[in-house]
Amino acid sequence: MKNLPWLSLGIGLFLALLTMLANPLPPGGETAIPLLAILFMTELGALLCLVAVLVSIREQLNRGFQLHGLLTTVGNGLLLAYFLNFGMNLWMAIS
Repeated sequence: MKNLPWLSLGIGLFLALLTMLANPLPPGGETAIPLLAILFMTELGALLCLVAVLVSIREQLNRGFQLHGLLTTVGNGLLLAYFLNFGMNLWMAIS
């Protein structure tokens, strides 16, 4: 469990890069990745980062605050905010 926040940060960054490169709402309407797959990636990334933030906070409370724990918490928290914002904006644009 202590490696989960770092693993989640790496996977989250990869998913964020994929969603940025997919450009879900180009002017022509064609996407590089299907919209349902992009929505799935944002939901998966948000869930993964949420779990990582919770695990990281719990470990910091048990072991004391350290720099690497703080970095993983902040990094996963920022990715969580990105995925939630991106997914909501995408959902609103599709509807």
